[in-house]
Amino acid sequence: MSFLALSVAPGHVEVCTDTVGYDFEGVPLGLYTKFCVMPHCGSMIAGRGPAVFTVEVSKQAIATALADVDQLIDAMPVLMGRVCDEYLTAYAAAGVAPPISPWGLLQLVVIGWSPARKRMVAQNFKHDGEATVSDLLTDGSVFSPHPDDPDLALASQHSEIAALRKAHARDIDRFRSPQTFIAFAKMAHIVARGRVGGELILCRVTRFETSIRKIYRFDDADDMLAEMRGLDPAEAQARLGYNIAGEFETT
Repeated sequence: MSFLALSVAPGHVEVCTDTVGYDFEGVPLGLYTKFCVMPHCGSMIAGRGPAVFTVEVSKQAIATALADVDQLIDAMPVLMGRVCDEYLTAYAAAGVAPPISPWGLLQLVVIGWSPARKRMVAQNFKHDGEATVSDLLTDGSVFSPHPDDPDLALASQHSEIAALRKAHARDIDRFRSPQTFIAFAKMAHIVARGRVGGELILCRVTRFETSIRKIYRFDDADDMLAEMRGLDPAEAQARLGYNIAGEFETT
């Protein structure tokens, strides 16, 4: 599931992600960074879904001559399509069925100062299997999973989730403080234990500066890490969908 939330304003964007990485069966494997900062073009890419796609798209974006976030936004459909095609081609060449399909799972958000719009922007990208679709995120907030997500709505009878929803009902369309990010992440953590967790990282992106800080550590983070320490790093990489060198894993 993963947690990805944004608060968008003309002068800044705040991005919050969790850090737990898990395999295709939902087994936690370790803590990972789910965003990539690119100072050369004043941009950031944050991802939700299989880590391999966020990593590979970010690598290709870093290696591309881009002047600003507007050019990165224009390039994203090509970059995402290329990475998804390479992923499927690698498995097809090995005669192995891919463990997951990227379609419908990959969500990437591009954040940065737009010279064309003269403001901060956040562009949300998803791949539907045939084309990359995107939405421009304007003032307000966007987060995944949304509190009205069916899984969270079904769990609304949970006493802690009910209390969190009531306390932060007015904040659904606008994040005003780190406590709001934490509250919605807690909801997702309760429902999707193992798929949302570790720590919450909050990034504040402006035209000239990006700041990064940890704002919350889930109660079970230490126990989760203790279980992960016995896992071989190469095995964890393979179970995430790529090998230790960062290339697509097909064996």
